[in-house]
Amino acid sequence: MNLLVRTCNYGRMNIQRVIARAVVAAGILVTGAAVVGAFAEIGYTARTPLEYAEQAAVPLAIAIVVFLVGLWFEVLAALILMVGAVAMIVWGFLAGWDAALWGAMVVFVIGPMIVSGMLYLMASQEQKVCDLEEKVAK
Repeated sequence: MNLLVRTCNYGRMNIQRVIARAVVAAGILVTGAAVVGAFAEIGYTARTPLEYAEQAAVPLAIAIVVFLVGLWFEVLAALILMVGAVAMIVWGFLAGWDAALWGAMVVFVIGPMIVSGMLYLMASQEQKVCDLEEKVAK
């Protein structure tokens, strides 16, 4: 088995797509969970639930857009995810996150963004190989 030979494998490509989309969908759930966690931590008296929802609206909207973009434009979705991961790292350094926050962000945000972005890129590359093989076969 030669791992460097590029051959079309629809099964591998579909698994990469499904996992990438599942990771992005999980990001949507994590954003919602963060709002619920903020409710539990601070309580409803300091702020209204709508104000918490407003804070989560931007990352939630980005996650939904990336999910939808990833359905048709895998390279663009990968680019958005990679740029977002780099932006999160820069933000962490500028904001001076402590070790616990870095750990949480790497596990729940930055890491999944990188993994999903790489899977989208791999699926896109696999699609190109399959398209070329079909073109040559004709």
